[in-house]
Order: sequence, then structure tokens, then C-alpha cells
Amino acid sequence: MKNLIFQFGKMSKLTSQITGLGLKKGLYLALFSIVPITIFAIPKIGSTEIFAASSQVTYQSPKFGFKITYPNSYTLDKTFENKYPDQGYLTLWKNSDYQAIQAGKLFATETPSSSISISAFSNPNKLSALQWVNKNTPQSNFNRFRQGNYKTLNFVGQSAISYSWCGLNCGDNIVFPSKNGQYIITLNVGYGNKSDKIRQDFQKIISTFKLTK
Repeated sequence: MKNLIFQFGKMSKLTSQITGLGLKKGLYLALFSIVPITIFAIPKIGSTEIFAASSQVTYQSPKFGFKITYPNSYTLDKTFENKYPDQGYLTLWKNSDYQAIQAGKLFATETPSSSISISAFSNPNKLSALQWVNKNTPQSNFNRFRQGNYKTLNFVGQSAISYSWCGLNCGDNIVFPSKNGQYIITLNVGYGNKSDKIRQDFQKIISTFKLTK
């Protein structure tokens, strides 16, 4: 866990673009100004036909045992998927943001950068989703910045919880264990404005999510 958080530190510039804070504060103190938002709805799971066949990309993670489909208007950054043996994360960036990041130009803009992430954390004690978010506030933003109640649901056959949180930026999370309970998987979208279209994209993308092992 410490290793993964350290690597998040290497992405502090990206995070500060979203949160307006340095990574250390962004992840551990999270965000301070509370903006009311509603808990997002969970889409129907299992469809891969929500994007035109010619414009969709499917990625399968052998390590963490999932498959997901996303539109080619996004770029999947897999840099930290296999960095460590028992944890990792992937980020979906809008192509324009990813290209700006690569060119070193993103941080000159005033528009907050939004992204979708898929993270997997080692779960040696086989905690439930609710137990895990309560014990891992820096990663979950559950106890400190959650907006309203959380929801319990069945997501891809697993007992999951969903909730929204908000500070200087906001996020929607779905948290659930992998099939064998080895990992806790979190699906997250971060955004600067609750009307940001990326929230709709997140709904569509996670509706394609499948566990493969």
C-alpha cells in the first residue's frame, strides 16, 4: 500500500490539476470545501454495445482479472498496473488531456482535468467493501468527504457499495472485492463540476466491466 501511495506521489502534478492541492494533502487530507451532490445511479452491467464497434477499445487485465470497454476518445494509461506485485491502478484520460500531459502543457490550462481510474488493492484479510473503505480513508474518501448515504448493490456478482464525495473536486466511487477476495477494486471518476460529461462516460464505461477471474 505504501508503495502505491508513493507512486501516486509521482503523479502529484496530475492530481493537483484536479484538486488544486498537492498530492500529500490531496490523498491524505483530501478536500475541504464541501459541495452537495447526489449519489450517482448504477447502470445496467454487462453490455459492450454502448459504443460503436468502430470506436471502442476493450482491455483485459490478466493480473487483476477484469475486462472493460471504453471509447477511443479516451487513452488508457497502464503505467502503474504492474508496478508492484499485489496492487496497481490504471487511468482513463480524455485524449486531449493525455496529449497535453505528454506535451507538458496540461498545467498551463485553467480547466480542471477529470479522469476515470480502476484501482486494485491487496486484501489479505478478505475485508468486505464496506469494511475496506472504513479502514482506508486516504484511498476511499469515504468517512471524511462522502456526500449523503452510501448504497449497497450487487455489482458484477459481488457485494459492492457506491457513494459520491466532494471537496475542491468531486468523485463517484464503486468499491467491491475481486472474485476470490484477493483484491479490493475501486472504480472512480473524478471531476470538477457535477455536470461534467465524464460522469456520463463513466456510467457507460463501467457498464461494460466484467470480472474474468
